[in-house]
Amino acid sequence: LTPIWTLDEMRFAGQISHEKIKTLRQVYLRHDRDGFTLVTTALDEIAWLLNLRANDMPCNPLFYSFMVVSEDQLILFTDNPHQVRAKTSLIQSSMLLILAASALRYSSVQCILTISFHPE
Repeated sequence: LTPIWTLDEMRFAGQISHEKIKTLRQVYLRHDRDGFTLVTTALDEIAWLLNLRANDMPCNPLFYSFMVVSEDQLILFTDNPHQVRAKTSLIQSSMLLILAASALRYSSVQCILTISFHPE
């Protein structure tokens, strides 16, 4: 697995990631009073939404991951040993503070989903 890096958002992506996430939440995740949660395993969608790239597979600027996005959280799951750099990228793009984003290992998904969707 290779290091995960942030694109120059305005030069290469055309839109900063937290604007993309804000639009996703406004258009698709909110319906009246009900809030929805998106779980995506599409690597290209994750890379596009977060403006993050890596070289985990030949000829593709993607990294192995999946993501959960709700109205108030964004959780990126990856076993990439360079996830600290991804988390730093999220912080540098202000996503951590604005969107409560975090990068976690694959194995933590069951615990996170249990806490998020089955509160006691």
